[in-house]
Amino acid sequence: MSQAPRSLGDKLQSLPKPALYIVLIILTSIPLFAKVSIPNRPAKASIDFYNLVKNLSADKPILIQTDWTTSTRGESAGEFKSLMRMLMHKHVKFCIYSAGDPQAPQVARDYIDIVNQERKDHGDTPYVGWSDYVVAGYFPSAEAISNSITNNFRTAFQDKKDKNLQGTPTPIFESPVLSNVNKVSDFSAMLIVTGSNTSNVAIERIKHVPLAMMVTGVMGPETQVYYDSGQLKGLVTGLKGLYDMETQMVKDPDFSKEKSLDQGAAYYPTLHIALVLMILAVIIGNVGMFISKRRAA
Repeated sequence: MSQAPRSLGDKLQSLPKPALYIVLIILTSIPLFAKVSIPNRPAKASIDFYNLVKNLSADKPILIQTDWTTSTRGESAGEFKSLMRMLMHKHVKFCIYSAGDPQAPQVARDYIDIVNQERKDHGDTPYVGWSDYVVAGYFPSAEAISNSITNNFRTAFQDKKDKNLQGTPTPIFESPVLSNVNKVSDFSAMLIVTGSNTSNVAIERIKHVPLAMMVTGVMGPETQVYYDSGQLKGLVTGLKGLYDMETQMVKDPDFSKEKSLDQGAAYYPTLHIALVLMILAVIIGNVGMFISKRRAA
């Protein structure tokens, strides 16, 4: 006995999963290999972050708390690279530490090397560890180190060492980066790149220095309130914030030589394509269900 032909509603509700996955893979791969331009109006929080970094003076170093690793590299790695490109272009020295993950300092070093290679490729002088930046390493308690930074920065970092130009571990206060730093207010800014709630700890405890952040998309809503209240001088959130940074650099003649369109330009369109496909799949499924119900009635 032959089966009755399937209705249009049944077909729409049972599209083959392999076909959907193939379409998803193909369409989301396109922006990864060919730049797809999406019109973008940077958020005010991103603009303020960009302007804060752009206007930093090379006469004073900045402090960077980096608390991300490969688990949030889709957003955080691009944010960190855009920050490094701007700082290196401006010749701003910086000190890096982590209060969120013991792997974070090495991850930061790896991505500094990536940006340094970009600089070499287009004929710029790479940043040199010890002379241009130092890595203070990992502090296991975000609460304790944040309090110590505010109360007595020099005491908080007094035992930290980094390799000097000869490769010998040396107290970081002997480096050109921190030689004139005695308290946190001697930094021109403190910037935090994070994928965890160490951002809240810093907001609660860090004082006497302008504070700005780069966070993941899921952290955006809870962090936005601190920007709105004026506690943060700038905020970059997720892929949108990363794309904001890159598109601002593209339009800024000061950064004409930099590799501005990078991870944000690749991942932001990919995210849009994936969301559109998901919405279309939901619509098709609901249309199929509606047709089937009408036919059954």
